[in-house]
Amino acid sequence: RIIDNGLIESSQQSYAFENRANDIKACFPRRLEQNFMISDGTDTLWIRPSGDVSGFSEAEKCTHTNIYGDRVEAAIYRGGEMDYIFYPTKFGIRAEAVYKRTPAKRELPFSFIAGTAQAENNHNGYLVFNQKDGEAERYKAVISGPAVKGPDGKISWAGDIRHQDTMQGTDLQFTYVDDRGPETLDLSFSLYRQKIPDTAVYANSKTNAALSEWSTAGGDPCKGEGWQYMRFR
Repeated sequence: RIIDNGLIESSQQSYAFENRANDIKACFPRRLEQNFMISDGTDTLWIRPSGDVSGFSEAEKCTHTNIYGDRVEAAIYRGGEMDYIFYPTKFGIRAEAVYKRTPAKRELPFSFIAGTAQAENNHNGYLVFNQKDGEAERYKAVISGPAVKGPDGKISWAGDIRHQDTMQGTDLQFTYVDDRGPETLDLSFSLYRQKIPDTAVYANSKTNAALSEWSTAGGDPCKGEGWQYMRFR
């Protein structure tokens, strides 16, 4: 299959952009009051920031350097205190909340709809959604975050995901502790496809090929994950 995470104008009237090519379709709305959509034709997820988002601009296409140093095509929604940046991934959508000054509240609310799937939270950085089809049970969706990047450029996992089930879906609260000043938060919303997370190691230095301090080695999103620390000289 062909996977192209570039953004194009959406063929669906209610959306501004969508990913160029993938079995999983990621759609980006014109305004934040509307839902983002992730769908493979069988399972569909809807996501949107909750709370008052009326002060944000309509979606604009941009080339964005994410917190890991990758350049991606993204949809940006500009606000006074912060910008929201969303971009497609292999299995869904990543979101970055870019604060322009130190936030008064270190909480980020989202609304999430995964049909009849039930949330399972083991407070290990992942929130998974289990779908029961008769007697069979399967993972349907995975949410992870927040990773926090401070003004010093360092990335840390300094938060948790709280959730509350409602009649409309699931209310999410990404909470984090960080006192380094204006931050960028990285969040991920995905359809579940495999037990080993789709991650990579990122170069931090132009000399001696030094790699980042950590990378995800794999594991089950319900039970935790393995980490590896490596450096090549």
